[in-house]
Amino acid sequence: MIAGGIASDRISRRAPIREWAVAISCSVGPLVLLMTAFRLPAGPVQLPMLGVGTLLCAGTAGPGGRHGGEPDPSAIAATAFATLTPAQSLRGLAPGPAVTGMLANRLGLLGAFQLVPLVAIGATAAFQIGRHSYDRDVRRPTGVAPVAEPQKTEVSS
Repeated sequence: MIAGGIASDRISRRAPIREWAVAISCSVGPLVLLMTAFRLPAGPVQLPMLGVGTLLCAGTAGPGGRHGGEPDPSAIAATAFATLTPAQSLRGLAPGPAVTGMLANRLGLLGAFQLVPLVAIGATAAFQIGRHSYDRDVRRPTGVAPVAEPQKTEVSS
């Protein structure tokens, strides 16, 4: 999560819309890696793919969470962020294990693990929609387009 936030901050310094690329990459990456890994035989090739795939899953939290309250005026940004975490938990984190368990009961554990990464398709679509409407949404409350923050130069002594 922290690495995803740091990466998105660095990538989007000059163009804020680039931050969406990190979120999209952290959705597509696990989809590809986990779908592939769960189709491989257990062994030294599968394990690193599972590790990197699951690590990337959390990378959307930084850029995704930041955009949860960004289009809102600062007066209600705290409320937007306060509702973001419970909404994420209720829609994904809480039902995820239960749905995986139900799938495992019907398809077996491997079958469930092969299907669960498909959730990333919905996340990728949501991030694509967010990227597409980003400028318009940020402009709406203020009438001003997002501008990259000027870089501070360090003075060495």
